[in-house]
This record gives sequence, C-alpha cells and structure tokens, in this order.
Amino acid sequence: MADLTRHLVNDAWGTDCVELPDGESLGIFGGGGSPQMLGTNFNKYCQSVNVANEYTSTGALSVWGWLFTIFFTWSGFAFLLLGICWARCTVDGAGRGGKEGQAGVGRGGD
Repeated sequence: MADLTRHLVNDAWGTDCVELPDGESLGIFGGGGSPQMLGTNFNKYCQSVNVANEYTSTGALSVWGWLFTIFFTWSGFAFLLLGICWARCTVDGAGRGGKEGQAGVGRGGD
C-alpha cells in the first residue's frame, strides 16, 4: 500500500502545467515542414517534475525508493509473518480442547 500511495502522490503532484498566453496555440512538429496546429482545447502545456521518484537520475534508488521499496516492503513481510504466527498460536491454543475431545480424552467413562 505504501508504494501505491507513493505512485498516487507522484501522479497527483508530479506534473507542472502552465497556461498559454492569449493568442498563442500549441502545435506538433512531425519532423519537417510546418507544425500541425492543435485546437483551442489545448490551452496549457505540462512537464514532469520530481516528486517522490523511486530512482535518481543515475538509476540508483533514491531515499523515497529505499524507504518505500526496501524498508516498507520488508517490514510489511515481517508483520505478515508475525501475524500468521500469532494467528496460528491462538488457533492452536483454542483448538486443543476440540482435538482432545475427538480423541476421546476427558469424556468420562468412555
């Protein structure tokens, strides 16, 4: 869940958009000639900004990457294992009476 939250933060605040000045429009250059002009629906341009990125520009894990990918993943695994062990101990302890009853122990005179 932590890495999914990091992705949501990166998607929500990782884009910086700027409105076009009045009278200007956007176009796409296809490699030569004049650009293909976009309609008036496109009134701003956006660029990506670094917000909670997993990797640095060199390809190594950033602080966010270490925290979310390594620390939270492995601590979640440890908590999951702890929860499974805890549940097994409580179920085994509660289930002993039933196992003894099935084996005929403690039925008094059987």
